[in-house]
Amino acid sequence: MKSYKGKALVGAFGLAGALAFSVLCYMCVVLVQSDLCEIKGWTLQEFSLFFTTYSLGSVVASLFLGKIVTKIGTKLTAVIGSFGPLIGFGVLAIADALVVVYIVGFVFGVLLAFIAFITYNIYVSSWFAGGRGLMVSVGNIFKCAITIVGAPAVAIFNLTYGVITTLWTLAIGITAICLICSVFLVANLPNAYGAQPVSIGKEKVKIESSKAKAAPSDRFVPNMTAAQTLRLPQTIIIISIPALVTLGVSMIGNYSVQIYQSFGLEYVEASSCLSIASFLGVILSPVFGILCDKVSQRFSILVFSAMGLVTAFTIPTFLFGWFAGICCMFLQNAGQYAQMYSGVVIPPLFGPKASPQLIGWTGMTIGIVNMFSAPVAMAFYSVGEGFEPVLYAVAAIYAIAIAAVVFVINPNTSKALQKLQARYEAKGELQANDAPSA
Repeated sequence: MKSYKGKALVGAFGLAGALAFSVLCYMCVVLVQSDLCEIKGWTLQEFSLFFTTYSLGSVVASLFLGKIVTKIGTKLTAVIGSFGPLIGFGVLAIADALVVVYIVGFVFGVLLAFIAFITYNIYVSSWFAGGRGLMVSVGNIFKCAITIVGAPAVAIFNLTYGVITTLWTLAIGITAICLICSVFLVANLPNAYGAQPVSIGKEKVKIESSKAKAAPSDRFVPNMTAAQTLRLPQTIIIISIPALVTLGVSMIGNYSVQIYQSFGLEYVEASSCLSIASFLGVILSPVFGILCDKVSQRFSILVFSAMGLVTAFTIPTFLFGWFAGICCMFLQNAGQYAQMYSGVVIPPLFGPKASPQLIGWTGMTIGIVNMFSAPVAMAFYSVGEGFEPVLYAVAAIYAIAIAAVVFVINPNTSKALQKLQARYEAKGELQANDAPSA
């Protein structure tokens, strides 16, 4: 078992590294798009459709990724995804036709989804029984750390060597890094080795609070498929909560520089706030995971949602200048749990059979929301000709998220799942002694 613990940990770090660079890829396109459009003779408006097709590709991949990972394993999934930077950046460097750019945007989105949060959450939820919250946060820590270093490095490299050289360097460099992580570090799921999940701490699978008695999910492991669990309305709400929170996160993130400037900060000061917010993300990510492990998933989510609600409401109501900027840094990180949520909430509630597919569907809902977050933010912006309505809307989003979490993430949901499974068994649609698949 000890050797499997080492394999599981090394694999998690390798997959987290690939995940971090997959997120950096998207940021790199944002950083070089102006120079690329100037060289190719495109307008930014024409090129913007690339991001739409990219998001569409990510959504399509998310729909099937849960089944893909369990069928071919995390290692092969990560290897396939590692070729995304080579194809995406390479084609952008040589393409002249916009239709080719739109097509490669879709392919780029599909392939990078293979090494993004869905695959990572499936891996962690399958391998780690104890310490799952902390391990889920590792992916976000890597993402923030690579972003802090990588984004300014790419910007400087682009200014020095030009956009085409930058694109080819990214294509070869990031692909090589992701392949090294995938081939030499990433492991497959435990069932590929006949192994059981490991623990890096005392196992605490709790849904309500540290003072509660053992939740029903500790005694009952669902054996239903993901599609069967959708008969329960709570399931729909549970996989939709991250998408709702992501809408709030993206409404702030898409216009973060402009929002900071609306507080009276200069452009350089606003850019500094973004860097500080990334550093803050490195600190808060493990806090979320540790709270999940030591207290409960529900408590951790409610704490971060409350932080989002309070900061989003307080900033436009009472604050200005650097006080508003500091508060907004916490607001930007309040919803970061949306990417980690499925790895800590879904497995203890739905069991190993349904979890991979449900995690994939959760990622799909996040991708769909990302496609529409910018116009939604602008719709609220136009209402008051400023960002105050946007911030109040984000506060409302967190209030709804808090209500949803209280309603569905509790022992009653596990009891409802148990009753639903009993009905399937009574109808002969599910055998009581079926072994859950990994």
